Amino acid sequence: MLKILQGFSSKKTTREAIDENYEQIKQSNVKYVMFFASNQYDFDEIAIGLKRYFPNNDVVGCTTAGEISNHCLTEHSLVSFSIASDDFNVASVLLENISEYPILYHERITEALKTLKIDPERVSRQKDLFGITLMDGLSAGEEKALSVINAVLGDNNMPLVGASAGDGLDFKATKIALNGVVYSNVALISFVKTGHQFYIYKENIFKPMGKQMVVTKADVAKRTVYELDNKPAAKCYAEKLNIREDQLSQYFTRNPLGRRLDEKIWITSPFNINPDQSIEFYCRVLTNSVLEILEPNNPLEVIRETQSAIRENVRSIKGMLVFNCILRRLQFDKENIGKQIIGPLCELGPVTGFSSYGEQLDSTHLNQTMVILTLGE
Repeated sequence: MLKILQGFSSKKTTREAIDENYEQIKQSNVKYVMFFASNQYDFDEIAIGLKRYFPNNDVVGCTTAGEISNHCLTEHSLVSFSIASDDFNVASVLLENISEYPILYHERITEALKTLKIDPERVSRQKDLFGITLMDGLSAGEEKALSVINAVLGDNNMPLVGASAGDGLDFKATKIALNGVVYSNVALISFVKTGHQFYIYKENIFKPMGKQMVVTKADVAKRTVYELDNKPAAKCYAEKLNIREDQLSQYFTRNPLGRRLDEKIWITSPFNINPDQSIEFYCRVLTNSVLEILEPNNPLEVIRETQSAIRENVRSIKGMLVFNCILRRLQFDKENIGKQIIGPLCELGPVTGFSSYGEQLDSTHLNQTMVILTLGE
């Protein structure tokens, strides 16, 4: 039997928030604990405190740009969950220095899989295996970390879902915790082996406008595009939207760009125009790739489609782990629809997660997306 308990606190002091969460998530036979914390709290104290309460389990967490629970979208709170089951085994590992050389730690991934009695070369045959990632949101190292994971697994891809930590829009430092120790500039991967049902879903509230551009000059490592269709990037982007170049940055969140992979759209959000008219992105963009200019769908209609897909694919839902991009969160706040977005998920069961600085799905880092892991009996 799988049992998931959710914790929530908006107490003023860190100690009170820790204790209130523990009282809500304590149970027998716990196998895994996750927490997501506003940076108004002392993150180190939370990491140490929750590990003391669960000394024999992997306890992982990160700082956020807003929290998600059955209280919907909140700020200045601490949320958590515990998972109990005889059939839920976890091995967590850190990749350090992801802004530069995470490849140095690839053996840690192999060892983590071996503790679950899994051969990395046979991962594709493991229908009971998936991964959860938490990554530093300010190191621009998500793609490097994912490449290390893929290098270990080769073509034996496994389902993976995760997000990049936030820091309340301060953009100074994000933190990740593993078993009472706090880190920055790291990626954390929890490998999970379980016979319980799991289902991963990607929600996209944008659709293609029918306007495409080819990346003709880019610096992949710097996540910067210099030319689109052999024109200065900002000039081409503005022309496609039929607006002035000095207006372009105002359209970034409403008309982001999408990469089409396997007939699906993966959003890549621009955030800055440089003096040379190049554009910086929150994700890597490859030279010769085709980018679609996107426009919004109705998010209230999309979330009902998401709810239906989860309900149809998971029997006896026990809980959901939700990662929602901060750019979506800001949009929902502006339109005052946060409760209407998260509410349909809460109707299905316990919801825990956070607003992130980017999302991960399988081998891809993306933006302006909500990714959901649903666990069932």
